[in-house]
Amino acid sequence: MRTGPSKVGLRRALGVALVGALLAAFPLAACNKNDPPPPPNDGPKKTEPVPTDMVLNDFLPSGGDVNNLKVRMEGGVPEAGGAAPAASGQAADEPAGEPTRKMKLLEPGAEPRVARKMALQANKTEKRMLEFRRSQAQEGGRAEERPPLALTMDVTPKDVKKDGAKVHIKLAKVEVPGAEKDKAAAAAVAQEFGALIGLTAIAEVSSRGSVGELSFEGSERVKKQSALEVIDGLQQAAEHMFPPLPDEPIGVGAKWEDRNTVKQGPIEQQVAHVFELTELKDDVATITAKLETKVPKRAVPNPRMPPGTTMQVDSKGTYTYTVRFDRPAIKVTGEMKTLVKIEAPVPDAPGGKQTINQTVTVSHKITTPAP
Repeated sequence: MRTGPSKVGLRRALGVALVGALLAAFPLAACNKNDPPPPPNDGPKKTEPVPTDMVLNDFLPSGGDVNNLKVRMEGGVPEAGGAAPAASGQAADEPAGEPTRKMKLLEPGAEPRVARKMALQANKTEKRMLEFRRSQAQEGGRAEERPPLALTMDVTPKDVKKDGAKVHIKLAKVEVPGAEKDKAAAAAVAQEFGALIGLTAIAEVSSRGSVGELSFEGSERVKKQSALEVIDGLQQAAEHMFPPLPDEPIGVGAKWEDRNTVKQGPIEQQVAHVFELTELKDDVATITAKLETKVPKRAVPNPRMPPGTTMQVDSKGTYTYTVRFDRPAIKVTGEMKTLVKIEAPVPDAPGGKQTINQTVTVSHKITTPAP
């Protein structure tokens, strides 16, 4: 049974969702004023590691399916909606603040210059494959690399209009690279991800390549545990297949900045992406990008955390896009590294401080499979 996408009120930015998950895992956050006090411990206090599964984007509402999901993309920064309580302590029905977005041309580049637009062809399906890898390391703790995933997608622009289109990104196949040589591993992959085949992300893409709201259609059998990484992959594919373009005419060497500020309750996310048109030959463009997202150091707006707890998030990445302006990007490669730091006072230890430093690295590679 297929159902259409439904809209959910709560929206959480990716960096905020990541921090929220970490806060939920932070040992001090588990305490509640109504819980019985823990037994005394005379041993030395130590920092507990953050569970490795806490870095996934919690896009799906707890207990719900993929149809209870809408993701909003602003300048490459995804915001996810779900029915789960906001980790920041924000009310679940409180909407995210509207982003303050500025696209600025830094250098026009060499002549000839042309105002570039996406001229997507309606109902023309293009196949793309996304391979993404995720690893994480915690200072003084364990490191882990997740198995890579490869998603084959059918990408079809629909409802094409002068100012943009709705692009349907349908999951056709899920693989773990290398598993095809191991029949048992291939069977396990098929069992784990089989229910996700046909899952479709619908992205609103403007004629300037900006990706707006992203919704999902899928089987009611699609549940949280098996869908998290695949939904993350489809969302990232939507973001990276359409680099944003400036309004002004540009030539080779042009640089432009896509900057915005997204407020989620009391948390502010600062985004600054700089793009450069490095090559243009036979209508095939090469665009490079330096991506940066920050949540500046600030008090943690969570009543479960002790007063004085602070957090900060810094993400940086570089990407290269090979683009024809009448279709999704032909090839994309890049890597994003996110540093998360949380500091909290240690109860019953005046001046004591507990710190978690975690690095999450995600790499993406989008290619066009051979016919």
